[in-house]
Amino acid sequence: MRVYRSVCTYIWNDDKFPFASDDCQLIWFHIFTNPSSSPLGVFRASLAGLSEDKNRNGAWPYQRYLEAFREALRHGFLKVDSKALLVSFPKYFSTSNTCNHPQSPNVVLNWGERFHDLPNSPLKYECYQSLKALLEGKGKAFMEAFTKAFGEVYPHPCPNTDPDSLLLITDPKPKPEPEPEHEQRRKKNKNAHAATPRVIGKTVPVWNAYKTAYRERYKEDPVDNARTRGMLARFLTFVPEEEAPDIAAFYLTHNEPWYVKKRHPVNLLLADAEGLRTQWATGIKSTTSEAKNAEFKDNVVSQADRVIALMQRKGTL
Repeated sequence: MRVYRSVCTYIWNDDKFPFASDDCQLIWFHIFTNPSSSPLGVFRASLAGLSEDKNRNGAWPYQRYLEAFREALRHGFLKVDSKALLVSFPKYFSTSNTCNHPQSPNVVLNWGERFHDLPNSPLKYECYQSLKALLEGKGKAFMEAFTKAFGEVYPHPCPNTDPDSLLLITDPKPKPEPEPEHEQRRKKNKNAHAATPRVIGKTVPVWNAYKTAYRERYKEDPVDNARTRGMLARFLTFVPEEEAPDIAAFYLTHNEPWYVKKRHPVNLLLADAEGLRTQWATGIKSTTSEAKNAEFKDNVVSQADRVIALMQRKGTL
């Protein structure tokens, strides 16, 4: 499949880019348009891999690519996360870069899977925030698509180190002396306890119902963390508290293709809270196929009404 990437001509109005070296400009275009790049402006790549891809004709040895890459970092054209092996373009979703804006809510939905495939990183968080800020000005349909595809809440990751850390080679740390066995057991038990946060407050009943139904369907426990608990707390602001456990259990029995594909995560329970509540109350599960059938039926009825009206006007009925 061919992948196209638009390059906005406003780049030549930048106060730094036109004055960068030819190598730096070429490296920017290479990173922006290489096959691994992403419509989100952030993607996984290593400096060594990018250098090898550019050096196919032997004219771009690693040192030349490295120097141009460092210049791009100094000017702020790029950002890197050496631990997650991510590269990003800081101004990718700015209001002036209209070439990078999504053309429809369906495009935003398609981007969600790419976003969740990225490793956790400050660059991923920056992408989330900048895209969210952009779509808030594009209307309700775009924001609904964003919430459905990206999730309502994205946890703030740990602060990043200096971007040039990707380019530094540090001496390996000396291997520490092994701890006594009893100390290892103590830390292991402590970490295991901390890794399973307790659900507190009003979310206890809805969490228990969701967990039981999830385990029944997938034979596994769902992930229990601060993000999940936060979304369940918000879920309780959209539906009556006494109904929430039954709605959560009903959600896990729903075979809507989008829910099944994503394995019924809590963020989709939150995003479709009111609709799921109506379906639970009426006992009717709305699926994609049902919506298509309803639309087809409406079209047939409308056509029949138009034919009857035409025949009445002509006096043939």
